Amino acid sequence: MQGTEEEPGLIPLAMPTILSLCRGSEGLVEISYYEVYMDRCYDLLEPKTNEILPMDDKEGRVQLKGRSWVPVHSMDEFTEVFSTGIQRRKVAHTCLNDVSSRSHGVLAIVVSNGAVRGKLNLIDLAGNEDNKRTGNEGIRRMERVKINQSLLALSNVIPCKQADPGVAGLPGWN
Repeated sequence: MQGTEEEPGLIPLAMPTILSLCRGSEGLVEISYYEVYMDRCYDLLEPKTNEILPMDDKEGRVQLKGRSWVPVHSMDEFTEVFSTGIQRRKVAHTCLNDVSSRSHGVLAIVVSNGAVRGKLNLIDLAGNEDNKRTGNEGIRRMERVKINQSLLALSNVIPCKQADPGVAGLPGWN
């Protein structure tokens, strides 16, 4: 999602375009960045650890209560805010990876201009892990279990939504 200086990822490629389009139309860009770690959501833009709670709204959609939104007007502002969030994300050393994401990261970008509002969610999923190869123990093993369970749940949701995009609930959703 972030890529490198030589090969930028989706986020550094998308943000300049979003910001430049808004500059011309006097739109407002706000971002929220949170992680899903061990089945809980944490705001990465808040200085203190801040759990955000999923709640159903009036239409039955899940909303995250208590997450922060930060307006950004330039790529420099975005980079500063987003970099702070990246530093707060849960990572750890494993046998296979020196810096292994222990959570799923969600960057939400909202663009608004009067009556028009658009939202883009960019999701950086933690990778599936095979304990035989990682040798994870203790907390790393528990993290691996939660990561793999959430990836399995997502893999079950996608075919359901493809089969019936209008389905309100999802069978077996956990």
